[in-house]
Amino acid sequence: MRKTVIALIATCGVLTVTAAGTYFYTMSAGQNSLKQLAQDGGFCKQADCADGIDYAKSYLSNEFGISQRGVQWCMGVDDIANRDFILGESVKTLFTEMLYLPCNQDDSQQLPTDEE
Repeated sequence: MRKTVIALIATCGVLTVTAAGTYFYTMSAGQNSLKQLAQDGGFCKQADCADGIDYAKSYLSNEFGISQRGVQWCMGVDDIANRDFILGESVKTLFTEMLYLPCNQDDSQQLPTDEE
């Protein structure tokens, strides 16, 4: 009984760390993609390009009807989907398809907007 509880707690811990790592990695990739988009579009007026990133997030949020965090998430998933990983292509495709679920235009799977 005790070993089962320890195994269950360890499994939950590993899943939590994996989910948190995926979230932070994807959001970081999205932030970098938004910065690159802002620089390429000439939207940066400050050295750190924070204004350009905010403009890009706002524009894409209005254009696609998702929150600014959702824009950052979807840009991060795009970045991950275009990278080459050691894992097989089919594993990467399956993983990114799961990450793309909140980015779908289908209203039943769409990320909440900032107004909700």
